[in-house]
Amino acid sequence: MNKITAFLIVVFGLFLFSTCDIIEAPYIENHGGSDTGQFVKKVLLEDYTGHNCPNCPAAAVTAAQLKGIYGDQLVVMAVHAGYFAAPVEDDTLLLDDFRTPAGNAWNDFFHFQFYPSGMIDRIPDESSGVYPLPPGAWGATVSTELEKNAEAKITIHNDFNNSTRQLTTNIFTEFLSPQADPYHLIVCITQDSIIGGQKNSTTVIADYVFMDMLRGNMNGEWGQDVTDGQPVETNIKYEKTYSIIFKSGWIAKNCHVVAFVYNTETKSVLQVEEKEVIE
Repeated sequence: MNKITAFLIVVFGLFLFSTCDIIEAPYIENHGGSDTGQFVKKVLLEDYTGHNCPNCPAAAVTAAQLKGIYGDQLVVMAVHAGYFAAPVEDDTLLLDDFRTPAGNAWNDFFHFQFYPSGMIDRIPDESSGVYPLPPGAWGATVSTELEKNAEAKITIHNDFNNSTRQLTTNIFTEFLSPQADPYHLIVCITQDSIIGGQKNSTTVIADYVFMDMLRGNMNGEWGQDVTDGQPVETNIKYEKTYSIIFKSGWIAKNCHVVAFVYNTETKSVLQVEEKEVIE
């Protein structure tokens, strides 16, 4: 089953108990051009959520709808962070702790206060200057970002050892246009099809299916300088290699490597890429 098919199944299932509105036009259908015609702009949607958040399933539906529209050009990462992501000690269905050090750090830095909220390419709202956006604003922001030309290309090569459960990933970043500011690379692990308890309105769904959940980070919360302190050069492949031992509960066949390059000064994401751990 491919990822887009899985998303559509999740959307159908969530609609059974969600009151989220269907995303309607206008949205761009021919999108993601580039100056060379060889590469396309991809967009990162970070959904900040928690299993004790009663409105978060509806936001997951929104993310899945957008994925259904834009396919591989939209990379979704569900970040469990904040007060709704803490284990609920008096509820056996909500004892899981899906928080991560990276998610906690980003949640605090970008000042998330309400959930569900999200970020699109880590670009702040033009009028307010705040980064977290409500789900209702995700579609328009994704559409706007996808109208941009690709300014970088990311290529991911994964090698997973089933015996040792070690993943080694090689990330190649190539800048397609001149960049004056420094850029960092962040490499994450996400996982689909995690079954657990999730609050929805006034009830708790015992067998909720979590998709695109952030599981860990391979090179620190804020990543590593792509060019190691040197000026950015175009049409050069900058290579980084990272390894991680998968924890218990991380199912490799359901996991992806998500790599994104962002402006160190503004925090905005220039390009993102996603690849299965096991193809």
